[in-house]
Amino acid sequence: MDRQAVFGTRFGRRRRREESALAKPWKVRGLDPDLPFREAAKKIIATKYAEVASYQDAALAAEDNEAVHSMRIAAKRLREALNIVRDGLPGKRVRRARDDANELNDALGAVRDCDVLLEWLDSQLPEASADEAAAIMAIAPMVQSER
Repeated sequence: MDRQAVFGTRFGRRRRREESALAKPWKVRGLDPDLPFREAAKKIIATKYAEVASYQDAALAAEDNEAVHSMRIAAKRLREALNIVRDGLPGKRVRRARDDANELNDALGAVRDCDVLLEWLDSQLPEASADEAAAIMAIAPMVQSER
């Protein structure tokens, strides 16, 4: 099995953080200090939710491991926004949304852990002995299937 068949093209080169398109927080449009709390909270949550959803297709395509990372960051922002507004927006919907955001964040974290491990395994191949390379090539598909 060759390297590209195991690792694909996602890990061929480590990108520096400043090169990658990491999640930048979206600005919440229409916020005003005179806006009632409930309206402001709804605008914030809607923006954070849309931010998470914007990464969905790229993260599910599994072609760009940075999309998973960006979606995870956006999901954390959504979760924290929900935590901030929870007292002003009581009810089951906010609690359920917070629980869903936590669950999404946990799932994305597991995928991200696999991506980081795969990237590290790929980076070890050039310096690996034949036995080490064989072990890496045997382990990588297992990690990929967990992803």
